Parts: sequence; structure tokens; C-alpha cells
Amino acid sequence: MKRRTALQMLAAGGLAPFAPVHARTDDGKPLNLIVGFAPGSVPDIVARVVGKHLSESLHRPAIVENRGGVGGQLALSALKQAPDNVSALALTPLAALTLYPQTYASLPYDVAKELVPVCSVFAIDFALAVAADHPAQTLQEFVAWCKANPEKASIGNPGSGSSPHFVAWAFDAEAGLKAQHVPYRSPPQIANEVVGGTLAAGMASVPLFAELIKGGRLRVLATSGSERNTFYPQIPTFVEAGFPSVVGREWFCLVAPAGTPSATIANVTAAMRDMEKSEEAKATLALLGFTLEVHDAAWVSERMRQETQYWRGIVERTGFKAL
Repeated sequence: MKRRTALQMLAAGGLAPFAPVHARTDDGKPLNLIVGFAPGSVPDIVARVVGKHLSESLHRPAIVENRGGVGGQLALSALKQAPDNVSALALTPLAALTLYPQTYASLPYDVAKELVPVCSVFAIDFALAVAADHPAQTLQEFVAWCKANPEKASIGNPGSGSSPHFVAWAFDAEAGLKAQHVPYRSPPQIANEVVGGTLAAGMASVPLFAELIKGGRLRVLATSGSERNTFYPQIPTFVEAGFPSVVGREWFCLVAPAGTPSATIANVTAAMRDMEKSEEAKATLALLGFTLEVHDAAWVSERMRQETQYWRGIVERTGFKAL
């Protein structure tokens, strides 16, 4: 199965959980899986695969609901307001729980009081991409180009104050650039703007650029992991390219409203661990650039503590505050 085939199956409904599974549910409630990004985005694609598996494993109707906007904030706001006659989960970047509370004066949710972690789903690196016809062939050449063309130096990101924004900012600072950082509500728009020449480069999750790279319209200059990304093993990391402080990964996890029964959390986590063993799910997501990595709520809580501390240092150094 090729990546395009996997995407076509998702679009056609072959892997989408919109059709309820006609089996007795464990508590009579449907399951809503809320994702804070637009249809066709990276998190949305993963949510559809996750939703299908949860529906089949838990024997209950499961529906993916898109609440795109503000880097996933709208999904978490909708999650806490879920009606009593449904069970609700949200697939969210961990940054919404660890970074955003430090950059936004107010949020439409309270991480400590209104949300509880369920389990991790996957982690993903970021990539810096330019148009295929851009004169820079390497990251160092891109830095030189930006310094020679400061009025054209721009880097798109999927939201002001998002993890990719801060990784791009770290690169900008270490390289001695003053690039314009441009936020986009819809991540796929970043790739199109880079191809069209509106942006000099884009920083977003690795799979976002895959189709345009295969089509010869984009080129990745570096990825943000501590090791080379398996999706682009030929591409150096920022560290390898000479920028040792530019490292970043984004974990996505499932969260539930506070008060969700512990049995429900345990059942969902068990279902996700089963999904981790599914060859079909692993193969589909591998073609999209993901590796399933399921950890329980305790692990997510500890990761949240670590990332909160990590982001605090960066936010303090930059002085960034979201509008």
C-alpha cells in the first residue's frame, strides 16, 4: 500500500469511523473523538485510524469530530462541554497542555481541573521545507540566502506559539536570522504557500510535506528530531547541520474530561495497546510518517511535567506571549 493509497482509503471511508459499529455498546453511549485540526490534516488522518480501531475494539459507535482552530484549543474547549449522553475524547498535541498555559493569558480550558490524560498515541518530528526551485540546497545555504535577502526571509508555522513555531524561532535565533514567522490556521496551507512562493520556507510536522516532495515541488532541508527521521532518512537533523539547540518533537495523546470513569480510561488505553499490535494500523500510519507509541496516563502525566519545565525555559528566554 502506497501513501497515496492510504490517503485515498481514508478519504473514501475505508479507514474512517463515521459508520457506527452495530454491536452492543459497553455503556450505551457513543464515543466522540474530537480533533482540533481541519479535515485532511495530519492529526485528522490519525484520528480516523484511531477512531476506527476504538469503535471496533470497544464495540461502540465512534465518530470523529473536527474542531479546528487555535492550535487545538477549540477541541479541548469542546471536550469539556461534551454532553452527558456521549463519551468524549480529544486527540491533542501535548503542547496544548504544557506550552499554551505559559503563552496564553487565558485558555478556554483548565488543564489541571477539567482534563485528564488517557494515553499517548504517537510522536512526530518537524521539518523545514522550501520550494524545489529555491536556490538553497542545504540548511547552511538557506541561512546565507536569508541573510542576503532579509526582506524575503519568512517561515510559516501551524499557529503562533505552537511547537513548530518555537522550533523555527530557535533556528532563527541560533542562525542569527530575523525571519518573519507567519502562523496559519490550516497546516496544509503552509506547504501550498511555500510552493507558490509566498513563503520562503515552512516548519511543520514531517508528513505534511510528503506528497509535494514526492511530486518534486518541495524539498526538506532539515528535521527536528534528535536522530534522523525514518520518513526522510537522507535528510540531516538541525543538530547535524550545525544547530545543536534546535531539537523538537510533538507528542499527541488522548485526553478525556475530568470525571471520566477510570474504567473507561483503562478500556481505551487497552484498546490503543491492541492497536499498537495491529499490522494494518501500523502499516497505514507508517506510510503516513508515524510510529504508534502508546503509553498510559501516568507516563503522559510525567511527560507533561517534563515538557512544562522545558517550555518554561524557552518562553522565558523569548518573552513570547500569544495574542
